[in-house]
Amino acid sequence: MSRMSQDGIMPHPSSSSLFDSLGSSQEKRIGKIRRSTVGMLALQETIKEKQARYREAREERKAKLDLTHRYIIEILARRLHLTKSDVENFLLDSLSLKDYDDFFSKGGKKSLLFFYHETDPPIIESGRIIAGVTKGTKMMRLLMGNLSDVRVEGLCLFFVRYKDDTLITSKNIPEV
Repeated sequence: MSRMSQDGIMPHPSSSSLFDSLGSSQEKRIGKIRRSTVGMLALQETIKEKQARYREAREERKAKLDLTHRYIIEILARRLHLTKSDVENFLLDSLSLKDYDDFFSKGGKKSLLFFYHETDPPIIESGRIIAGVTKGTKMMRLLMGNLSDVRVEGLCLFFVRYKDDTLITSKNIPEV
């Protein structure tokens, strides 16, 4: 039996609870999309911040290059038939110039090795992104290293110093 209200109208089930549940699920979905969009924007911002830090570190490495570094860069460029700018960029792809600096210091390393061969593009931490290079692509690069660290299939160029008791400067580099 159905119940009648005092004014003679029969109550009917409210559909608002059905719409409320649909609305809340739709709101949940929109909320997830909003959160995911906000999350993506935050992630993109974080990536942009990291890239900016990496570029800044690269600029700091570049600022440390002096005439002794430029002397080596010039010789490498001439021997490899590359521009000085290309050689400099390859060297700056290194996260550290420690090996380079050790070679110039008093009592430092006796040799400085460079390898010009096909390898992976520079990592993002290098502060340089090469446009149009897809993941898995190989490219010719000049890398600084030692023979125990890398497997070389390309060209090896090296510098040897015969006196390690002197600091190498721009004035004495051709002699040391």
